[in-house]
Amino acid sequence: MGGGAANLVAYSAAKAAIVGMTNSLAREFGEDGIRVNAIAPGAVITPRQLELWYSEADVDAIVARQCLKERLLGSDIARVALFLAADDGRMITKQCLVIDAGLR
Repeated sequence: MGGGAANLVAYSAAKAAIVGMTNSLAREFGEDGIRVNAIAPGAVITPRQLELWYSEADVDAIVARQCLKERLLGSDIARVALFLAADDGRMITKQCLVIDAGLR
């Protein structure tokens, strides 16, 4: 999931905790056939973020740093969640899927 970033100690620690919790819960509930996964989204561009935090120049800079040169949208994250919930993902558990267009 990438290393920590300066001035983001609490954020980095929380993300690491999610990975640990996902691993523990998958082990705990696996015998009952319950799958536990996490999704770690990258810089998802939403109308609210454009309104409050990101300028078009900010978005262009984010996309330039990604391997895939397109805006990451909420629908991209939703598709992964649907895949994990469907039978197609029936044998996937204890994973943290990074969906970030190659940003990290």
